[in-house]
Amino acid sequence: MVNTILILLLPIWMAGSAFAAESNAVAERTVEVDDRDPLGRDTPRGAMIGYLAAMDAGDTELAARYLDLRNLPKNMQQYTPEQLAAGLAVVLQRSLWIDVERLSDDVHGMDADGLPSYRDEMGEVELNGGTTRLLLQRVPDDGDRFVWKVSNATIAILDDLYQEYRYNPLVEWLFENVPEVSFLGLELFKWVAALLTPLAATPVVLLVAWWFARMLVKPSLPMHDQMRRFLMGPVTVLCLIAIASIVMVQLGLGAEARKVSGAHTLTTVTGIWVLWSGINLGRDGYGQFLIKQGRGTSVALLRPFASALKIVFILFGLLMWLDNVGYQITALLTGLGVGGIAVALVLQKPLEDVFGAITLYTQQPIKVGDFGRFGTWTGTVEEISLRTTRIRTLDNTVLAVPNMKLASEPIENFSARQKILYAPVVRLRNDTSTGQIEKVLAGMRILLAEDELVLQEGARVRFSDIGAEAFQLKVFAYINVTDFPSYLAAAESLNLGVLRVIEGCGVKLAIPIVDSLTGS
Repeated sequence: MVNTILILLLPIWMAGSAFAAESNAVAERTVEVDDRDPLGRDTPRGAMIGYLAAMDAGDTELAARYLDLRNLPKNMQQYTPEQLAAGLAVVLQRSLWIDVERLSDDVHGMDADGLPSYRDEMGEVELNGGTTRLLLQRVPDDGDRFVWKVSNATIAILDDLYQEYRYNPLVEWLFENVPEVSFLGLELFKWVAALLTPLAATPVVLLVAWWFARMLVKPSLPMHDQMRRFLMGPVTVLCLIAIASIVMVQLGLGAEARKVSGAHTLTTVTGIWVLWSGINLGRDGYGQFLIKQGRGTSVALLRPFASALKIVFILFGLLMWLDNVGYQITALLTGLGVGGIAVALVLQKPLEDVFGAITLYTQQPIKVGDFGRFGTWTGTVEEISLRTTRIRTLDNTVLAVPNMKLASEPIENFSARQKILYAPVVRLRNDTSTGQIEKVLAGMRILLAEDELVLQEGARVRFSDIGAEAFQLKVFAYINVTDFPSYLAAAESLNLGVLRVIEGCGVKLAIPIVDSLTGS
């Protein structure tokens, strides 16, 4: 009976024990929460975050509460807690940027780091030709509570560390005399130093830019002024910003200042300005080169191409800036990629025509005003736009041909000819004697030799074939004209001369025999 009662009461007892255990755990957690340090020094990470935040706010009195100032050597007792906090900030900013995320967020610190359980390492710095560890230490605070502070072992060597990483005399003077004001997490004396240094360097940078402009482009050339403005404008500004950035980094950046500096906002804007100016410089320089090469019509394509390149650089700079300020641009890039594919599919044909226009402008097989044969079309080019090329045909109609199609067609540019071939075939009757043929050949050769428009190099007349119907004489000569109407006039004069030679020799031209069955 007793056993039965015990078995029945066992679940109630177990439930009560579990409830008691849970109550004790809640009580412990409540005590732990209630016992948390108001300054966040319960963990190494919290202590360092608090110290850096206090220094960013310029509150050295608060920052000193994150330092273990017990049992310091006599040489360090001459400094106030506020001076020690400020000195440590100078050392950290100039020698070691602490990544607080790497510090332990556990009340007991980091295990297996080779240090006693009550110590954690902030990092290593160079000192007197060697390296030394900067430490955090778990120390008693109020009552039975333990908190993490910068170890007194680190504070003990702070004088040596400060001598190693102190500012130069000019910056020290600014540090002592400029009001203690901060802006964007950077002390006022650092702003003054970062502005004065590039200001002092401006004459030197401008002189170097002026010298490079003279070396790259001769002053007598039209592009010299534009090159000088490019180097002494955006490039100089970018160099001065770089100098100011280097000075700020050397002087040391606090946590907030590093976040602001990490965005590289001013550098990104100036960099885009440099790229824009460089694109304009390249566009104008290459445009003048094309004009000198006689390809002035290609200059019209440079402006839209340069504009498209500028847009690409703006988007690239914006994405870099968003990434620097902490935005996750992966999803944005994915969206742009998908959207870009969709846009490319929609604009496939127009883009093909644009690339066709680029081919026509860069390779320049034709230009506006040229007359030629373009695939199956013959006419004069009136306009080459980004989408189509307009051709005035021989029927005086206007044909708009897509650039991609035109770029893939065979193009025979008649206007590009330096001379025009004259090559008629003269067919003499087969009852013509040998003597008559020789006279005809001699007369036609004299005719070619006496004509001022016939280029004598390579000009010839040959008895080329003995056929059943006729004897064939072939003429091969170049007329020294480029336009087709002038060629027609010269060819007409030569044809009449050939007929006079034939008539003078008493020779008749052969008449083709018509096939009675085929009608040919």
